[in-house]
Amino acid sequence: MWAFIRGNPRFVKFWVGMWFSEFGDWVRNMALIYLVMDLSGGSAIAVSINMFCEFAPLVIFGLFIGVLADRWEHKKTMLSAVFIRILLIGLLIAAVALQSLTVVYAVAFLSAIGTVLFRAPSSAFTMRIVKKEDLRMAVNLRQMSYSTMFLIGPPLGTLLYMGIGTAWTLFLILVLFTINFAFIASVTLDKMEKKASSAKGFGGVMAEMNDGFRQAWMNRMVRPLLFSNALFGLSAGLSNVLSIFILTEFLDQPKETYSLFVATQGVGMLVASFVIPKVKLSRPALLTGGMIVMGLCSMGMMSYPHYLVTYSFVVLFAFGMVAFNISMATLLQTTVDMSYQGRVTTTLQTVGTGTMALMMLSAGWLHELLPLQAIILTAGSAMLLGGMLLQMMYSRVKTEAQEKPLPL
Repeated sequence: MWAFIRGNPRFVKFWVGMWFSEFGDWVRNMALIYLVMDLSGGSAIAVSINMFCEFAPLVIFGLFIGVLADRWEHKKTMLSAVFIRILLIGLLIAAVALQSLTVVYAVAFLSAIGTVLFRAPSSAFTMRIVKKEDLRMAVNLRQMSYSTMFLIGPPLGTLLYMGIGTAWTLFLILVLFTINFAFIASVTLDKMEKKASSAKGFGGVMAEMNDGFRQAWMNRMVRPLLFSNALFGLSAGLSNVLSIFILTEFLDQPKETYSLFVATQGVGMLVASFVIPKVKLSRPALLTGGMIVMGLCSMGMMSYPHYLVTYSFVVLFAFGMVAFNISMATLLQTTVDMSYQGRVTTTLQTVGTGTMALMMLSAGWLHELLPLQAIILTAGSAMLLGGMLLQMMYSRVKTEAQEKPLPL
């Protein structure tokens, strides 16, 4: 790892900048969830609407942004996205001043557009500053920073919101995003070969969008992810909204312990980010195993109403998530051409986030109608089914590869 860091100074700048970006995201996310809970009186429906607003832009604009990410210069696109996120802090200040849930929802929606625009070119950006043989290490380091922020972001975000107040918390977010902007701006990129002129107008965008989806569908390693990501989104949509109610209803804990719940998952992810890369399994095997583990642990979280049981399954769930995330990111960067990274990535994200957003919007109402245990059991079953589906589809790919070699 240290040899990689010494030999890739441009990636290090990008990586350090991402620490500030992810910390800013977590501080903002925790402030938003507590603000929504406070303004709505703890309404599950309000939490559903807010989370729907945070993910809906990827469903609505994801494929379109994927085309733009492949067309536009990667660095300028990412910097523009960070600038949008900085500007939206001002609108969030207005939402707090007006005590308006509607404005909070608008900020969540618009911020999500900036986040999609930031993430879509990040894979190709990494490929331009890291050699192909080092991409897996780059993915591991990105997972490490993400896991660490998962650990420290929620409790720090909670302490900031409760301790220094909303105004200073928002100012800190502004500073963190500005530092992220500066680090990305400092990264120099090698010149790319000049792309063939893209067809202009709406018709040209649609043609490239369809081409991106076709690339995802025709790639035998990517196609299974289209199906599994839909089931992943179904499960995550229900779980993300209702996880805070696992604490307040199932474990009878105050809502402030939500930061501890998320931090526990962060501990698991951080440990897993060191352990999983050492596991000698193929990417398909890690993808499959990771999803199966997440499904079983989702159901296990509500197997017995004691916080030690729930939190133990949260840690194991984190191992499955890290295995899934690292394997999918590495697979995409090694089997998909750079010119299609934005479109293929956003195609997968749109499929997963589409079902996630629908479930997020429905979760609050389902919680009013059905027992919490039944909904979480359904979420875990969907994740388990996704893992089993991956196993069947990749087994078929392996069989075909015996006749026509395909890297696994």
